[in-house]
Amino acid sequence: MYFAQSLAGHTDILSHFFGLPLPHAPAALDDAIIIGLDAEWFTRGEIKHVTELGIAILDPTNHHAYTDDSELVKFMEVFHARIIPNAHLVNRRAGAHADKFLFGTTKFITLEEAEQLLTQAFCRPKANGYGYRPVILLGHAVDNDTQLLQENFGVDLREFGTIIKTIDTQIMAEEVGVQSDSPLIGLKDLLKWFGIQEKYLHTAGNDIVYTMAVALLLSSYPDMDVGYAIYRGLEELKVNGTLVPTAASWGITVFCTKCNSTSHMANNCSVGVTCFKCVQNPRNAHCAHTHMTEKCIAMDIENRTPTPDSRADPCTLCMMSGDFKRWSKAQTHVMENCAWARRLLRGPSQRTSNGLERSAVLRAQSSTQWGGGSEEWVEFRRW
Repeated sequence: MYFAQSLAGHTDILSHFFGLPLPHAPAALDDAIIIGLDAEWFTRGEIKHVTELGIAILDPTNHHAYTDDSELVKFMEVFHARIIPNAHLVNRRAGAHADKFLFGTTKFITLEEAEQLLTQAFCRPKANGYGYRPVILLGHAVDNDTQLLQENFGVDLREFGTIIKTIDTQIMAEEVGVQSDSPLIGLKDLLKWFGIQEKYLHTAGNDIVYTMAVALLLSSYPDMDVGYAIYRGLEELKVNGTLVPTAASWGITVFCTKCNSTSHMANNCSVGVTCFKCVQNPRNAHCAHTHMTEKCIAMDIENRTPTPDSRADPCTLCMMSGDFKRWSKAQTHVMENCAWARRLLRGPSQRTSNGLERSAVLRAQSSTQWGGGSEEWVEFRRW
């Protein structure tokens, strides 16, 4: 497939499948499938953990099934997957829309299932059963995505031996003369150039559907009738909420990114969790009960273990308190400097008539082994 590999025009290759055949193109090119790929990753911290995968597959040999140009996008197979070990990592500043897939059902998958999904997508047997069908890989800044897949899953797509051409919509935009304020136009601006606005971008499934649509628009430009038909097809898909049904057996549809349950989602989770890394870190103690230790984003960002308090011991009175505000500040001072304890020692407790809290503080200050006496421990727990 040297012809496809050496051809300079990204737009020309895609146009070949949709009404503008290339002269002298090898017959094998007509058997190629177009696979769109998008990956989302956690942008904070030193390690780029892939959190989502979006794959769209368009088979040009199904031309007979299209009644008009709006049908092009309707016949895509689209997969949106969230990677289970990384699904809790959210890019809040870039827009957290992993749960807003507009064109089907999101699946939660393991790292092993991600590798299987990529292998199945890029290694599709030919109709005669001999070998695999050629692949046109398509994406928006797609080189970034392929590099991340290799780093995260150990999958080098080129080792499959099926990719004959890589098409990038950023390069296509340059080829047709799309104007941009930056050297490489972003997907949002490219959509805007065609009059398309979408709220839920930075979701791998949505991004790859729109990337595929933009590629079709660019390949048919300046035929705006085709462009309008494709846009109409997208809007109809958003209403119907599904593309070509797929019989994928991998993954699960329900997974809680907070507690790892497969019976509910995070927005309905009532399970109490604790991060013991954040408990030990005065900077992060306030959020210690919002996540599990294995899902500690703060530690992932810092890429280091919690910094221990430079003081010998945190304030034990506040550590044992049932008052969240006091508990969250326990790591900021030692017991001898506890302002709450000093206020309590100035007079009888305002909360009890028998001075229970005040006497407990006095006993605690004279004790050398915290929690060693059952009487003191019980009274701490009452607070």
